[in-house]
Amino acid sequence: MIIFKILGATFGVALGSFLGVVIDRQATGNKQQATNIGGRSRCSSCGHQLSWWENIPLVSFILLRGKCRSCYSPIPYWLPLIEIAGAAAGAAIVTMRPMSLMNLMSLIAIAAALIWIFFSDLVYGLIPDWAVILGGVGAIIWQIGQISLIWQILIALAAAAFFWLLVLVTRGRGMGTGDITLAFFLGLWLGWPKIAVAVWLAFLIGAIVGLGLILLGRKKFGQTLPFGPFLITGAIVAYFYGGKVLSWFL
Repeated sequence: MIIFKILGATFGVALGSFLGVVIDRQATGNKQQATNIGGRSRCSSCGHQLSWWENIPLVSFILLRGKCRSCYSPIPYWLPLIEIAGAAAGAAIVTMRPMSLMNLMSLIAIAAALIWIFFSDLVYGLIPDWAVILGGVGAIIWQIGQISLIWQILIALAAAAFFWLLVLVTRGRGMGTGDITLAFFLGLWLGWPKIAVAVWLAFLIGAIVGLGLILLGRKKFGQTLPFGPFLITGAIVAYFYGGKVLSWFL
């Protein structure tokens, strides 16, 4: 089992590194690189073209001591974090119950979408449509043969409608349209009642983090936070521990 975990983590850290490149190139508006994801990476500060050994996930960050070899600018904190997240997801997937190749691919798609959206929204305040589509397709494949797909779609629509109402009421100041599509994807994946647990946890965690940032002087009342990371955190907790959370209230 430990060998499978190592293999899963190795694949995951590579996937996380790739997603970091995608997020950075698409969100920063670098059209030349965004249309050539496979092109050579460069330092975002000085433009230094990275050598192969500067592109090894996590290892290069350690060897470079978190700084560019050319200009010594700090490497963005979220790049090693997204690689760690990918490694954790890969190790977690291989420990799940035996599954078909199709289900395995669907879980990889869901995990990739969750990581992609989490860090894209956290760093740039963007929820990419392609990430939502990737996760939605993975969620549909994952649900095939397990529960009524029509029921799952209705649940996803209800989750999206809830956030659409929030966007309408707040006039876009409290929520964005990306949260609507994200809620639809999570509803497809989690179903009922786990999606309700995920949303409740998202608001709870968001309130705690927001209050903490205000007390630390990092935020002021009225300032917004990207909600996608809280939704995804709540969804992951709900997926694994939704039953236990529900038992607190039932």
